[in-house]
Amino acid sequence: MNAITKLTGTALLCLMAGCVGSTGAGESVDGLTVIDVESAMDNLQAELTLSDVADSVWYLPLETTDACLVGEDPSVRLIRGRVVVRANSGNDCLVFDGQTGRFLNSIGHVGEDPEGHSGNMPEYDERSGWLYFTRYPNSLQKFDVEGHYQGKLTLSGIELSNCSLVSADSLLVCYPFHIPLFEGENKLFLFNTRGQAVDSVIFPWAEPPVAGKDLVSIDIQDESMGRLYLKYADKSFWVWEADKMGVQDGQVTFHPAFSDTLYALSGNSLRPLVALHTGKYQFPAVKGRTVESGYSDRLVTKRIAVTPGKICFSCELDTYGARQLYEGIYDRRTGHTRLSPASQDGYKDDLTGFMPVPWFFPQGVQVSLIEAYKVVEWLDEHPEARDNPALAVLAQVKEEDNPVVVFVRYKSE
Repeated sequence: MNAITKLTGTALLCLMAGCVGSTGAGESVDGLTVIDVESAMDNLQAELTLSDVADSVWYLPLETTDACLVGEDPSVRLIRGRVVVRANSGNDCLVFDGQTGRFLNSIGHVGEDPEGHSGNMPEYDERSGWLYFTRYPNSLQKFDVEGHYQGKLTLSGIELSNCSLVSADSLLVCYPFHIPLFEGENKLFLFNTRGQAVDSVIFPWAEPPVAGKDLVSIDIQDESMGRLYLKYADKSFWVWEADKMGVQDGQVTFHPAFSDTLYALSGNSLRPLVALHTGKYQFPAVKGRTVESGYSDRLVTKRIAVTPGKICFSCELDTYGARQLYEGIYDRRTGHTRLSPASQDGYKDDLTGFMPVPWFFPQGVQVSLIEAYKVVEWLDEHPEARDNPALAVLAQVKEEDNPVVVFVRYKSE
């Protein structure tokens, strides 16, 4: 159909103002849930720990041989009981048994040959069981989790070199990162599983007041944040972060950087799904990004994760300075919101007493990685932990080994 759904920033701001102004805390209008973060900030609770959200946590060292070295910059996901690791800065994709940690197989390879791809973590399609690897400029290489090649898919009318891709509901949704110095349109592009463009959706976007100006420098404040400081010839300034697109509870969601609102893809449009009412703590989405300091008393929303029973969210106070994090849980059944000071490292592990556990999507079983040398260092600093049965599997980990996988099972709803 190739229609374009137009949803301007002004219209969305009016919609949000109307909803927040007329809706009580935690109430929902037309599918939009408004969470009263302002009141929660004025009534902070004790620190959230892992046991508040999870039933159990366990650890799995991965086999370490020359054939399966994970190397630098790894990432991980759990697919059909297997641990799939993006390894060696994206040059390899390795699969390990989710019960034993034994190396099973690799998937694909970087290269220009007919089955080669361009690296990075693949996108997983739950319906087909295939993993999509990007092949520049505009193709996807398909593999199953056993490493068998399933063919090539070419997406029409788009380049994938600077894009985020998710798969849900028989659609491939592509979001080109929009940095002011690069040309591009603020759209999500929708493709079917044959690679044919079926629609595009304009998303809410804070228009930077630097269009057409001469860029003189780009600085990275914190690589882990992915935040860029753009400076222009007339001394103007813009703070850039990537917007976040993902799949939550089976639907594609979109969270613009520095925004208090999470949107969901519905048909061929984006609709507001969750809004955090921050009130006096609200960070100005445009003006606040034209400076590199200040606004120390304002909250920047870092994530919003939605499940059928709860909404978890993170906010950061003084984003250009101390970066104090707050973690919140909103109960969708009772309307109760709990907000607590938190660590940038994640939840305190009060289930096994080990290292902090990173924030996950709070549903089912989720996985992350801890580098082996950090495990060794922590155990050396906490020798009493070697007698903890829950950590016994870590006793034989050596500094040069592959990472350890952290499994967290979240509480059912």
